[in-house]
Amino acid sequence: FRSLDAMAAATLDELRTTAFLDEQSAQRVVMPVSDAAGQAVRVANDTDTVRLRVSAPGGGVLVTSISHNPFWKACVAGRSLLPLRVNHAFLGVPLEAGNHEVVLNYEPPWRPTSGACVKS
Repeated sequence: FRSLDAMAAATLDELRTTAFLDEQSAQRVVMPVSDAAGQAVRVANDTDTVRLRVSAPGGGVLVTSISHNPFWKACVAGRSLLPLRVNHAFLGVPLEAGNHEVVLNYEPPWRPTSGACVKS
């Protein structure tokens, strides 16, 4: 619960600009993280898929308002990524600097899926 403690001690500005990661997620972020603000625009979504166009000028972590669940999968530039748990309860995706199309798919094990991450 260290991320929750860190959030409780954070200023309002830090809460707006910081992705608070649990220890397991923090170990998976290996790129430098920038203070440069990015932007995400929802392009399309349905029940099990969210497609976002993201500008991440300095790289960092895309923070969504989707509740973290291990059945969500992320696809960025044709690469499958395991989403992060950010801000204690939400879904995040590590991004390198640049513009990206991020596709989030909800894939519970009891439902057949293609499992493919296709570069679009």
